[in-house]
Amino acid sequence: MTDQENQSSETDEPMPRHLRTPITEAGSAISAACDWWIDLCANIKPENISDPEDFFFEKAFESAWDNPEEDGQKHINELLSNVEYESNFALLHVMNAVVAFSVQAMKAEQDGRHNDAWTYAVDAKYWAGILKAAWADKKHSNPASELARRRHAENYALAQEAIKYWEQNIDPSLSAQKAATELDRAGVVPLSHKKIAEIIAAERRRRQ
Repeated sequence: MTDQENQSSETDEPMPRHLRTPITEAGSAISAACDWWIDLCANIKPENISDPEDFFFEKAFESAWDNPEEDGQKHINELLSNVEYESNFALLHVMNAVVAFSVQAMKAEQDGRHNDAWTYAVDAKYWAGILKAAWADKKHSNPASELARRRHAENYALAQEAIKYWEQNIDPSLSAQKAATELDRAGVVPLSHKKIAEIIAAERRRRQ
């Protein structure tokens, strides 16, 4: 994320149009969905969720990313076919749709499908707007939190892109440091050598 993007988010001003991408728009939609989830948890106080934000990213965002068949439209179709849903349950489907469309936007952008990425990002922002409108009596303005959540989503997407390149193009016998050097030279992701090495090392541990 550039200094201009950081400044825009931290001052709660709209991001300049020339800096907006499908990934930044998807990150903004994810932040709105996270806001709704945190407010919902504050209202219903679920006993098994100690940190709603961590729960959101682990169970909603990362689960959606790991599911190759995740499709925001499926959530919307299910919502529309069950018009008698209690309001919070209905909005839960909208939240899941926002996350799914956002993930689809990020993956499409990574795959070079720029036009598709924008269509998913537009859908993510549209349904995020539905969530905001439904929760209009709550306060959502927290630029620092939005920036952190946007970074979380974007960094996760970059990490998955780095892992994909590592799997497909780099000798698996190389150390994490050497593999990170190869990734760094290829210019696959705008991350530091240290961060790339940490990502590869963590992925190796996860697979053991």
